Amino acid sequence: MGTRSVMAGFLISSRRSRFRSGSVTVGANVIGLIKRSNLTIEAADSNTVVQLVDPDTNAHALSIYVAANDRVSLPVPAGTYRVRLIEGRKWHGARRYFGPNTSYETVASLIEFTPTMGHVIDLHRRPGGNLETRMMGSRPAPL
Repeated sequence: MGTRSVMAGFLISSRRSRFRSGSVTVGANVIGLIKRSNLTIEAADSNTVVQLVDPDTNAHALSIYVAANDRVSLPVPAGTYRVRLIEGRKWHGARRYFGPNTSYETVASLIEFTPTMGHVIDLHRRPGGNLETRMMGSRPAPL
């Protein structure tokens, strides 16, 4: 399991290419934000796309691809976000995510990122874990 730090920026790729762990897509509404926080994601046995979404407008702020069993740390724009977890085995592209077996979940509570307080999201499921999630009613918009 490696650790990779990346700077947020645009990810330009073809629909069929596989994202590298730590790849980031940024919504147009967050370009140029000055205040930043930090996020570390520890993936379990599935590849994961973690999305930060504005809870008021549902606008995409940031998506991070994390390969199975990898750990990625990166700066994120300060703010309060709804966090979506999209998990699966084989990448099918930015429109289909991980194909028909994709799991779509939303973290039950909003998560606040401040310049002085970041977060670590450990996706290893365990009894007594503190990241409550619920299944999403529909698939999120393509990346």
